[in-house]
Amino acid sequence: MNQHFGRSLFLSAALIIVCAFFVSLKSHGQVIIDEQFDGNSVDTSVFTFDSGSTIFGRVRLNPNAPPVQNGTLRLRLQSYNPIDTGRLFWADEVRTIQTFAPTANLGYRFETRARFVDNSTNPLRPGVIGGIFLFGLDANFPNPNERDEIDFELLSNNPQDSISTNIFNDDGFNVAGNFVITDVPGLDLTEFNDYRIEVQIDNTRFFVNDQLIREETADLALEPQDFRLNINAQGPEFAAAFSAQIQPTSNPANNQIIIMEVDSLVITQILPIEATPGTFVLADFTTSTTAQAFEGFDGLGALTNNGYEITLPATAGSNFGLVAEFDQNLVTEGIVVDNDTQLLVEAIIGGTNNTDLVVAIREDSGEFFSVSVPAADLADDGRAIVNLSDFFFNGDTADGVLNGTIVEVSFQSPFGSGNAVDFLLQRISVINGSPVMILGDVDMNGTVNFLDIAPFIALLQSGTFKAEADIDESGVVDFLDIAPFIAILTNQ
Repeated sequence: MNQHFGRSLFLSAALIIVCAFFVSLKSHGQVIIDEQFDGNSVDTSVFTFDSGSTIFGRVRLNPNAPPVQNGTLRLRLQSYNPIDTGRLFWADEVRTIQTFAPTANLGYRFETRARFVDNSTNPLRPGVIGGIFLFGLDANFPNPNERDEIDFELLSNNPQDSISTNIFNDDGFNVAGNFVITDVPGLDLTEFNDYRIEVQIDNTRFFVNDQLIREETADLALEPQDFRLNINAQGPEFAAAFSAQIQPTSNPANNQIIIMEVDSLVITQILPIEATPGTFVLADFTTSTTAQAFEGFDGLGALTNNGYEITLPATAGSNFGLVAEFDQNLVTEGIVVDNDTQLLVEAIIGGTNNTDLVVAIREDSGEFFSVSVPAADLADDGRAIVNLSDFFFNGDTADGVLNGTIVEVSFQSPFGSGNAVDFLLQRISVINGSPVMILGDVDMNGTVNFLDIAPFIALLQSGTFKAEADIDESGVVDFLDIAPFIAILTNQ
């Protein structure tokens, strides 16, 4: 056989094999909700409903569960509302009981298959919105009156070739959000389509039928949010979605029903796409088991649903707020700590705070470090990355480098200042400043996932050597690396 021809056949086979695994990897991760709506009713262990008191736009939410028929959830917008007769529509909504907030080590994928019904019995009309979205109120709601929200908005005003998305980041209810209409040629909202939202701590992405249609890396909504499905109608203030062609009725005999069918909802935990090499979550205060290991000085500090809250008035002298006694051995976690090591602190600033936050760390050797976290950085997006620096220390190993086991973390105002402290602490993570080579991480983003497939294939085709792609560590990148590469992908 011609050598060049044989190599081409091999590479083609490799491409097929690896691409086949790409398809399987799309759903890779831990599935935490898999709802196919194949029963006779909504699963109330997964979903909950509005109390019936919520009014927005031109709708009141129906407190009753929408029907499940023939393997689909049927969300209804009805023109007759028994409470607000002739004034508001009656709209269905379901919400997950579980809430979701990405961390430095974990993201979420929300994938829904849905369509508008458009037939002689239930024709689709302009002025309808199908909502596929995440929603969470500010931890201090209703003061401030803010929420985070990440939306697919299916607009019946534009049933063909386009899709609307929106992000609200600590926005009030009179804010339009970051609203975008994206052209998607061939899209028909009256046919079943796959709508996918991927939420990571530094990235939010929207997909339609596996096509990336929007990506945000700056305007991020990271508060804990539940996932919702609804159908609704808005007023003239939402011009892109409004139509006067549909109106509420006061006569139940004239009730018109518009339906969005949902065939499935799958929610999956996924690894971060842009993970920082050597990132380790030291403490996650949104997880009750972690937060309960912490205690405030003199009883100060309180565990909430969204984190650990420290509120301390201005006092004379040092002002400590929270301390934890626990063991976190960074060496056993594979974290290589050096002078480039950073801390990622995630916290929300409260209204009475007038200080920077200081994070103090003590090792089992007795060595101490203290890092000042600027309040201005946290105010931007609730996240601050700061370099590790020694503030005070004692013991024989006081060399300015974390050596291994951390046994105590505490939070305070700058030492001796006595400033008022008001923070809602969410997470603190150690970030290694010296990335370590990871076999299979061909794109060198700190994790092995489907994004490594294309560059791996490119290296096979070109014969170029790269250590991350030399899975069998033979010194060359060739067909012998394919099987171990696939094994790494499937075991992540």
